[in-house]
Amino acid sequence: MLLCDHFRDTCIFAGSNSGPAGFISGYLHPSRRDTFFVWQVAVHPRFRRKGLGIGMLKHLIRRPAFHSVSYIETTVTPSNDASRNMFYSLAGELKTHCIEEICYPAELFGKDAHEDEVLLRIGPFRLSEN
Repeated sequence: MLLCDHFRDTCIFAGSNSGPAGFISGYLHPSRRDTFFVWQVAVHPRFRRKGLGIGMLKHLIRRPAFHSVSYIETTVTPSNDASRNMFYSLAGELKTHCIEEICYPAELFGKDAHEDEVLLRIGPFRLSEN
């Protein structure tokens, strides 16, 4: 709730009659105002595979705060197929590309097993065309 309050232009909460359904937090990149960075996407298990995540993303990027946004970035581990598929689907719906590069290699996370964090960059896109 705090993030939706402090960053209300770039975060979204979805609820249902039975409680929370989904949440996305993100921010406009401080040095690249044409880029929206998605920090976290959470969808309650009852609402997964129903398009809620991609629906919330599409709703967010149509807000007035996103008028100059033409790229979306996020980091995802290689094994997180659900997130990867959602972001690639969004790229398809926006009729643009999704490129990948290692953002934070696994060794930066210390001795505990952690995968690479892969940067996904979607764009460029123009909202008026989608």
